[in-house]
Amino acid sequence: MDLESIVETSDEWIFTRTGISERRVLLHPNEDHDEEEHGPFESIKTLSTDAAQKALDMSGLSPDDIDLVLVATSSPDDMFGDATSVAANLGCKNAVAFDLTAACSGFLFGSVTAGQFLTNSGNTYKNAIVVGADALSRWIDWDDRNSCILFGDGAGAIVLAATDEPSEAGILGSSVHSNGLGYKNLKCG
Repeated sequence: MDLESIVETSDEWIFTRTGISERRVLLHPNEDHDEEEHGPFESIKTLSTDAAQKALDMSGLSPDDIDLVLVATSSPDDMFGDATSVAANLGCKNAVAFDLTAACSGFLFGSVTAGQFLTNSGNTYKNAIVVGADALSRWIDWDDRNSCILFGDGAGAIVLAATDEPSEAGILGSSVHSNGLGYKNLKCG
């Protein structure tokens, strides 16, 4: 309903066309920001670290158990990537960390990529954290009701573990494909 004050739209119009009933937006720095009143600034790194920490806590593993930290994002805080910062924030001292950019399919591709690290022969990786995160509110044209209703900010994470037990297997296989022919139709802003 907040979007009704920004563009000509309604909660009903958005939900009917997209199924979206709420959207998150990061707290970005500005001159009116009062950290005591509104809390600290948010970023891909803070969202990713929070999501990854929750996944790590649920897994029962320690940061030293993690061999790979993969952050799938199209909107990193740092053009050199955020995964190394996320790994450091978590205390993962033994992990290789890197970003993967694949837009909407990033979390899927990140999960498949991590799965490959965990299952390839000669593998030394046992545990991986995969984070899918984006802060697209930084790039949205807030005057375009057709796109501003679609994109928001958020992060989610999982911990994947290698196993020799077929009954415990999670990713049994994958078949991923890409088609760049619709590129001209994709824009955020």
